[in-house]
Amino acid sequence: MDSLIKALRSHMREEPGEEFNVAMYVRSATRTQTENYGLKKQEYALFLFLAALKNFKVFSDNIKIKKYEDSGISGLTMDRPGIKDLICDIHSREIDALLVTELDRISRDVFQVESFCRDLKAYKIKLYLAVNGPKEFEFFGPEVI
Repeated sequence: MDSLIKALRSHMREEPGEEFNVAMYVRSATRTQTENYGLKKQEYALFLFLAALKNFKVFSDNIKIKKYEDSGISGLTMDRPGIKDLICDIHSREIDALLVTELDRISRDVFQVESFCRDLKAYKIKLYLAVNGPKEFEFFGPEVI
């Protein structure tokens, strides 16, 4: 947890009063998942993650959280309103960090995930996974892929 906190602190903007913009993305593919546990479980995990970071003073009081959601839509397509809005905000540089519970929330297609992560890296946006305890996702260079 200490390395995660250090990594987040190094990514924060130092100027007082400046907002640190955190995006949370949740997705469930079926109506049953959405109604029973899918989105609520993911949101709960992400808010616990944020609460822990605020507790450790990683984020200042000037944090702005925006949630992006896709309900009842397969992860095999990127043609989803929530992910499209997220991508638009990434390209507009409105996000400093993205939190998801697992990579498969972004997409079930490994090539789509890889492309999405390249965009995050290009825009210097940190991606954090909150499943099984929070961890920072490591981006790898093209020589590894």
